[in-house]
Amino acid sequence: MTEPYQYQPRHVEKNPAKEFRFGEGRISCYLSLTLSVLSLLAVLAYLYPSYLTTAELRQIYDAEQLQLLLKYAMYFSLFFAALTFGLNKGKYKLYGLVAISLTLIGFALGGYNIPIGQVEPRELSLGVDWLILAFLGSVVIFMTLEKLFPKYRDQVITRPEWAVDMFYFCFNHLAISAILIFANYHASHFDWAVSASMQSTVQAMPVWLQVILIILAADFVLYWEHRAYHEVKTLWPIHAVH
Repeated sequence: MTEPYQYQPRHVEKNPAKEFRFGEGRISCYLSLTLSVLSLLAVLAYLYPSYLTTAELRQIYDAEQLQLLLKYAMYFSLFFAALTFGLNKGKYKLYGLVAISLTLIGFALGGYNIPIGQVEPRELSLGVDWLILAFLGSVVIFMTLEKLFPKYRDQVITRPEWAVDMFYFCFNHLAISAILIFANYHASHFDWAVSASMQSTVQAMPVWLQVILIILAADFVLYWEHRAYHEVKTLWPIHAVH
């Protein structure tokens, strides 16, 4: 890892078998399965908001509006799964069945009618809501950009090892929650940092100065996190995938 890595030119060969085409059931299959998984995660987040949502993030987005979005996602999941059954006679029917099962579990747990109440912050919580919103935003933005301005025109969406990328995305975002839990636990050891006087001092600063401090603090943490990935052998395989 001390010698500079020589990146080799990448050649992407056209693979028609992996392309998404209308009428084959593959598009509806992936849509139904994706929506069903995200819907079930969202239902669980509404059921256990103190453990599966980020309290600070809940203050920014409208939980009721997102619950309406959840309603459409669950019904569209069933619709696309049914479409998969009608269009495909092969293995994609199994994925459609899985999508229907996950969506029905979500309905059984309360679906989009779960009462929305006050979220009590917990020391141990996973930002599943952050994972869902980040995933949806990333898909809309980057898949659109990749298709409008592709670097490799023959690269398909379900390219080889796309599942590794998906796992890395989820692992990376949930790891952020784990790091925040660790940091919040040890923050109590630094009384000066969490004291009321320090917080009031920061809050009294101009917004532009607070933004600069946030960037510097975040960059400091990300630098050492990135360096640890490169220098600690047990962490390197996790980071090397990108």
